[in-house]
Amino acid sequence: MNKIKHMNKTLLFLLLPGLLISCKPTPPSGDNGEIVPLTSECLLKNSDLYMKYPYKIKVQDSIMCIWDLHGGDRFYHLYSYPELQFITSFAVNGRGPEEYISTGGFCMDKQHIYVFDTSRARLSIFRKDSLMQQRISPARIIDYPQAGIPILNFCRTDQGFALLNFDGPERIAFIDTCGHLLNKKYEIPWGNTAKNKASPTMTASLWNSYLDYNPDNHLLVLVTQNGELLEIHNLASDSSRFIVGKGGEPDFLSDKNGLLVGKIKGYQDVQVGKKAIYTLFSGTDHQEELKKMMKGQPTPDGGNLFLVYDLDGKLIRKFLLDHYTNGIDVHEDSNILYTVSSSEENAINKYRLPL
Repeated sequence: MNKIKHMNKTLLFLLLPGLLISCKPTPPSGDNGEIVPLTSECLLKNSDLYMKYPYKIKVQDSIMCIWDLHGGDRFYHLYSYPELQFITSFAVNGRGPEEYISTGGFCMDKQHIYVFDTSRARLSIFRKDSLMQQRISPARIIDYPQAGIPILNFCRTDQGFALLNFDGPERIAFIDTCGHLLNKKYEIPWGNTAKNKASPTMTASLWNSYLDYNPDNHLLVLVTQNGELLEIHNLASDSSRFIVGKGGEPDFLSDKNGLLVGKIKGYQDVQVGKKAIYTLFSGTDHQEELKKMMKGQPTPDGGNLFLVYDLDGKLIRKFLLDHYTNGIDVHEDSNILYTVSSSEENAINKYRLPL
């Protein structure tokens, strides 16, 4: 088994002059400051896992799927649930016709698991029943236009998928399930003083986000990995809301060595439910984290604040998890939260939510 490494960070230094970013924050209402601590039940330890860097998790019906961000031989791993018996690993790491250079997460429905090769704009569709029998070849591979590259994150939508990328000013590409680009929408919501001063690499690092969509309420939600900005786009009414928390809009920390992307580490994951929007948040100061790294001190990866918003973006509940975690999976019908951690001994945990 490979041990989880603590020093995998995504800090980017850019030797460029100072840059000012302005915004008009709309702070979330309803935050009374109360943080409720939660205690977890460990389901699987790192020593039980067949992976290097467990990063995102989904539990559906009788299976649990885990995305290995830095997959050794394969990027995804299936376990039976609730037995937690290992079934198979799939999406082979490599450059062959059925192999993957890098992946950008996964989506699941009743019959399929969907995976994008982020550097080749290629969607692979795996059948769950085949994977359960350890047949790991995809049932279908679909190529998309190069306008979809680079794919940073993606989620399922009514017509196909929403891809987060930085090819042009509009960063969400909507695609169907047949290989066609439908349209692109949503410019970065920042002030004009900085809009034309950032290079594409800087922009991609600063505004990288997680996203999720719920077909029941037609909400596409993005949360920034730097700062504390939540975007709510209603695809049915074509309306948008932008909520900036205390961590502020994604910005740059400038020092004598250049620019550090993001003053604070922001959201680590998001899930749009029928009742609420669920997020995982860090709030770690990047400069303090850098100082620890330079001293060789371990720093936790992920976040330990579980924040719940209503569907309008009002912050309604705050929970403190007893583990730093990288991914969440909320089950509203049973008030259960599953988490996966890359930097804790207890990798897969379960929480009962007092919602």
